[in-house]
Amino acid sequence: MPPVVPNPEVMAACQAAIGHAFQNPDLLAAALTHSSARLEAGRSNERLEFLGDAVLGLLVSELLYAERPQSDEGGLTRSRAELVSHKALASVGRSLQLERFVMTGRMFATPQDIAESVLSNAVEAILAAVWIDGGMEAARKFVLTHVWKILPAEAREDWKGRLARWVQAGNCPTMPRYELISFAGDDHCRTFEVAVVLDKRRHPSGFGRSKKEAEQRAARQAVKVLGIP
Repeated sequence: MPPVVPNPEVMAACQAAIGHAFQNPDLLAAALTHSSARLEAGRSNERLEFLGDAVLGLLVSELLYAERPQSDEGGLTRSRAELVSHKALASVGRSLQLERFVMTGRMFATPQDIAESVLSNAVEAILAAVWIDGGMEAARKFVLTHVWKILPAEAREDWKGRLARWVQAGNCPTMPRYELISFAGDDHCRTFEVAVVLDKRRHPSGFGRSKKEAEQRAARQAVKVLGIP
């Protein structure tokens, strides 16, 4: 028995939402086919999902490396984890309305019942399909358009780097020093308070779930107080 194939209207609407016109529509059809709807071996999106996971990790790492030159490995890793998490990718899937296009078995009564894991896996599979069909630039465009925006602007900005560059330009005789003011809570939900000290002046504190996050927010406070463009 042949696999289920979405009708042309569905395929056209999905391609419009994705922003990529497939030269090989079978790739998109495969990316939209959940294993519960598979009617012949190898027709689900699981292999594409495997490839898409790797492509996503590479492209997000590339973007973070370019956009946050002063961030250390730990900060880059945390930001990447936020962007490629199942929750973030499910949000991408909802924004693309993939519940209208993904083909599943009877385990989901309505499109609204489709699980977040199905949507997040479909996003990875679609990215792989775009990469195979259109190359790296097409895949990069997909990530920039649909995934990169999920990371909040505050998290995308490297406030510590901006502050350091301002100091290095000769605006302050000493480099920023980050002081841990306090921390509270259990290990799994701890909050840290950090303040930036510049030329013996302590700026307003920043708070975060990790020291690195609190440092970024403290740097943001200093950038605002100092009016750094």
